[in-house]
Amino acid sequence: VGGVEMRNSARAVLMGSVDALTDKTFFSTIPQGLDQQKFPVVQPGNLPFFTSLCEWAFQRHGVIRVLNPSHTLVSSGASLDEYIVETLLEYSITVQQLDNGIWKPYVVDDMQLEVTRLTTFGRVTYNSTTNGVYTARFYAPDFIGIYGLHTRYRKLGFTTLDHQVKIIIRPRRHNDYDRIIRGAWPYYLT
Repeated sequence: VGGVEMRNSARAVLMGSVDALTDKTFFSTIPQGLDQQKFPVVQPGNLPFFTSLCEWAFQRHGVIRVLNPSHTLVSSGASLDEYIVETLLEYSITVQQLDNGIWKPYVVDDMQLEVTRLTTFGRVTYNSTTNGVYTARFYAPDFIGIYGLHTRYRKLGFTTLDHQVKIIIRPRRHNDYDRIIRGAWPYYLT
């Protein structure tokens, strides 16, 4: 028996025989020792194994998803269309996992946020809560442009989580700077 999950979360399971999913295999018994009168006969656990394997293959469990992505300014709590360079931002998401047909919070401590343009500008580890809400604080890059806030998470047995939100980083306006710059005094005097 072998199983594989691709990057796009497609799953495939290969079994060596069609007899693996028969009642004979599910409910077979084996002796624990050589003398069947001394040692009890036990079930090997084929039914729970193949049931769990089929549920995984058909994505009945091991599925995670992202809900409620939001980005805000830390200073005001406002969500804007554009952010100014070098301001403190907060990005939050809710991650859930499918467990027996019910979506439950998914809590881990190794999920990261990547701030990317063409390359990664920064990587921040999320702070998680018990209800599956992840938050990360970071300073906006000092280069203007359109940035992606990527959450890429791969864990064995779970679907690949690849979520992206785009934000715009703009320069400061002319009235955001100090009016008189000390280094420019020689130019003011000429």
